Amino acid sequence: MNNGQKLSNYPQEWQVPVPEGTRLDALQRTLRDQVDRLPPKDLEDRSPIPPWFRVYLRKKMPDLPKDGPYQYPRNAQRMMQQLLDNPNSPDFNVDR
Repeated sequence: MNNGQKLSNYPQEWQVPVPEGTRLDALQRTLRDQVDRLPPKDLEDRSPIPPWFRVYLRKKMPDLPKDGPYQYPRNAQRMMQQLLDNPNSPDFNVDR
């Protein structure tokens, strides 16, 4: 399955607008191209967070569960909001 097909499995309403031309925008584009790194049962967790941010979380926290309804931290949406509030933060680094 290619990235486009995998992305289409995620509800459109989970997407969030990211300010264009920011460091976060560049990060989002990079991570969106890596959605194939998400585990096969990723969608068992129905938390409304976009696929690119799921990749971000998995890179930052490699020990997250790979199946089941609770794969992401409860505060994931708050973490994403912090990134959106600071879209040019120099702290965006997911080299793994």
